[in-house]
Amino acid sequence: MKINISNKVSTLVKNDAYLLNISSEQYINIIFEKLYGCNLLSNQNLLTEIENEAKNMTKNTRFSLSELKSFSQIPVAKIENGEIKPSEKRRTIGKLFNKRVRKGLVGSVIRSKDSSGKLLFICGSAVYERV
Repeated sequence: MKINISNKVSTLVKNDAYLLNISSEQYINIIFEKLYGCNLLSNQNLLTEIENEAKNMTKNTRFSLSELKSFSQIPVAKIENGEIKPSEKRRTIGKLFNKRVRKGLVGSVIRSKDSSGKLLFICGSAVYERV
């Protein structure tokens, strides 16, 4: 589905998103989630956004996915039937990203390793590096 909005509304959305330091797409997604309880950003769109952020990281700097703006905005947990449960979306996106990095599909982003060649983790999260 495609929705056309006026220039005035578009400008308002862009300005509000800028103030929140997020993309217009993320801002619209937040609005729809609050109003209708649905998420407009597909995993593929979100994964592409995260990959682009990773590709733009400073060379030779190690990072985890939670340091990327788009990934950090995915809720860590959700409340369902009065119980707090880990976010399935974060886990899914993390696995998809890791798989694409292993296949060499995320530009010059690789998994970071220590001096003995073991993969690095921070608090259980994979560590990446743009080389």
